[in-house]
Amino acid sequence: MEAELHEEWVDKAEQDVRAAFRLLKECPVEVPDVICWLCQQCAEKYLKALMTKDPDVGFIREHDLVKLGQELSGKYAEFSRLEDHLYRLYEFGKPDVRYPGLVTDSADAKQAFQIAMRIRRATRRDL
Repeated sequence: MEAELHEEWVDKAEQDVRAAFRLLKECPVEVPDVICWLCQQCAEKYLKALMTKDPDVGFIREHDLVKLGQELSGKYAEFSRLEDHLYRLYEFGKPDVRYPGLVTDSADAKQAFQIAMRIRRATRRDL
């Protein structure tokens, strides 16, 4: 049986969760940027999983977590309440984090993981 598209998004998001968790546990001081990036990716993929599962919500090709949350908030009010968290997580893990100029630390990585888990729980309730 072929997996539905939203299930594929969830599988990819779970890979990000597992990798971020392992890095956070084993070497948060050495690779906080990577942890933040993985957490942002996890949240983005979970939001896109919900978008692809629900035909009443439009799918947008976007990396900005706030914009993705706004697209979902019309039907899922919880994402309006999570907007500050989505903004914070996007700031921790936006594509710029992979280049010089944006610096994160282990406290940021821990906070990014906590936010990603909150987004994960919120989307899984509706998946």
